[in-house]
Amino acid sequence: MKQLKSVCLLLIVVSFGSAAATWQTVTVSDPKQSISQTGLGAFPGISLFVVIVLVSMFVSRYSSLLTQRVIFALITALGVAVNIAPAVKILFGPFDLTTLQIANATGISGWSSQVEEVIETASAPSPFAYLYLGVTLAAIVLLNLSPRANTPKTKQSVPKSEPELWVN
Repeated sequence: MKQLKSVCLLLIVVSFGSAAATWQTVTVSDPKQSISQTGLGAFPGISLFVVIVLVSMFVSRYSSLLTQRVIFALITALGVAVNIAPAVKILFGPFDLTTLQIANATGISGWSSQVEEVIETASAPSPFAYLYLGVTLAAIVLLNLSPRANTPKTKQSVPKSEPELWVN
């Protein structure tokens, strides 16, 4: 149980570190500047999720097994809800995390209009974005395994036989 929670805590720290790394960098032609965006800047819910997971792991140390299962089920639901937007953006959607920063720098809004102003861009997400998704998924799975690992193993009871009657 303690090892699973330690591994989960390590995964959450790695997840937060990869979310804090730069996910997209572009160079704009007009002011000739480089603009970058981190995962935390693009999706602020990630930092809230990490804080809630850390607090819940601390609280679960002092709670019953049923309470742990309820807490981790709620954390799983929150984790899925928070990470749907980054997952869709990284895996399926156009990777345009720097749209707001380019609009502030050039005055042009909308990714399709901004593409003409961009000199260099990473067309794919950085490896940190994929690392974030993988590690967060692993942490959510481990959170759900933790209460099951704490379940006491019950011994099968053997029915007691009636005392034998000795006949004289």
